[in-house]
Amino acid sequence: MSAGSFFLYCAYATAVFETGAFFFLINGPEIMSKLAGESESNLRKAFEEADKNSPAIIFIDELDAIAPKREKTHGEVERRIVSQLLTLMDGMKKSSHVIVMAATNRPNSIDPALRRFGRFDREIDIGIPDATGRLEILRIHTKNMKLGDDVDLEQAKRSGLSLPHNRRRLRINLTINSFCRLER
Repeated sequence: MSAGSFFLYCAYATAVFETGAFFFLINGPEIMSKLAGESESNLRKAFEEADKNSPAIIFIDELDAIAPKREKTHGEVERRIVSQLLTLMDGMKKSSHVIVMAATNRPNSIDPALRRFGRFDREIDIGIPDATGRLEILRIHTKNMKLGDDVDLEQAKRSGLSLPHNRRRLRINLTINSFCRLER
């Protein structure tokens, strides 16, 4: 999950918790199956569950993995999944109280039919955070950690360690430092 989609996911998970709505997370690559029709069936089940448990939010992470532009894909499975997703979104009743959201770091790679009104008709660009944003992210992720005296979040913010491609490494290092402090 990218930094942007992670924070969007967290924001909506918080909203879901506060409102009591059902939340269904679909990880794009994980829904793919080599068995004919199984990927489409997985999508249908997700939408059926959300409809049964409405109000609900369906969050599809890495949408580009399951819904590439149909004219640029060579796989029949991807075309069928895009068609199934379009059918499911078009078939949703306005009274169902189900919101479908998605995240991608490659918006120009998804099928344009998904970006039309009534489907994914609103887009929010979440860019890479600036230094102040990185510091806030570091504070959030380390809030419940007992950090060593040598850990300087201001320095980590300036060094770029909190950029999305280094975030996981930073989190692992902070976790290791926390465990080391617990053992002392």
